[in-house]
Amino acid sequence: MKTKFKNFLNESSILLDSVRKIAYELGEEIDEFVGGGYYGKAFSTKSGKVLKLTNDENEIMVAYKLIKNKNWMKCLINHYNVGKINSSQFKFKYYILMDQVLPLSDSEKNDIDIFIFLMMDDDYWENIKNFNIEHKSTTVKILYPFVLKIAKELKLHKINQGIDFHSGKHWMG
Repeated sequence: MKTKFKNFLNESSILLDSVRKIAYELGEEIDEFVGGGYYGKAFSTKSGKVLKLTNDENEIMVAYKLIKNKNWMKCLINHYNVGKINSSQFKFKYYILMDQVLPLSDSEKNDIDIFIFLMMDDDYWENIKNFNIEHKSTTVKILYPFVLKIAKELKLHKINQGIDFHSGKHWMG
C-alpha cells in the first residue's frame, strides 16, 4: 500500500511540475486543480483561464478551429492557445488554454445532461432544433434557448464533431 501511495505522490508531483512549466510558457501561473476525467485534467490559472491537458484529438481539432476563427462568439467560450506536448514522460499529448466557466449546481447538471447525447451526434443541429421541451423541467425550458444558440454557433463555424458539451458529472474522476 505504501508503494502505491508513494507512486501516486510521485506521479502527481511530476504532473504538477509539467503543468506549471506549460503554464509558464503560456504566460500563466497555475492556481489549482479543477477536475479531470477519462481524457484529461484541468487546472485554473491566476488570470482566470483554464489550462486543460488532454489526449482527445477531436477536442484539439475543435479548439484549433475556434482559435483560428478568433472565437469571439456569444455562446462559446474563448480558446487562446492549443498545442502539442513534446515529452515522452508525460501522459498527456496536448494542452488547451481557454476561458474558465462557472460550475453548475447539481440540479443544473442533471438538467443539462438531457442535451448531452443530442450534442454528441453529428446531426446535433437537427436534434437540438427539433427537441421537444413540452414535458421537461423548468430549468430545461430555461436552458433550451441557450443550448440552441450554442448549436447554431457550432453549425455556423462548421464544427460537427468532438464537441465537449457536458455537465462534468459523468466524466469527472
